[in-house]
Amino acid sequence: MGRKSRIYSLGLRAEVVQAVIDSGGNCAQAARAFVLVPETVRTWVRAAEKKRQEIRPRRAMRSTVPSVR
Repeated sequence: MGRKSRIYSLGLRAEVVQAVIDSGGNCAQAARAFVLVPETVRTWVRAAEKKRQEIRPRRAMRSTVPSVR
């Protein structure tokens, strides 16, 4: 029989990801602090990093395009 997936709030996910960033990237330490599975925390951190990388190029493109008024 498979395990039932838990659903965590976006607020908790953001808090855990911020804790990993603040601790210098230690997912295992953050997982212990929040009583979570380390792989879950790693997944959230990877997703947050990917999202940040997708946002940065868009901002860079905006700054290189001259504004027309």
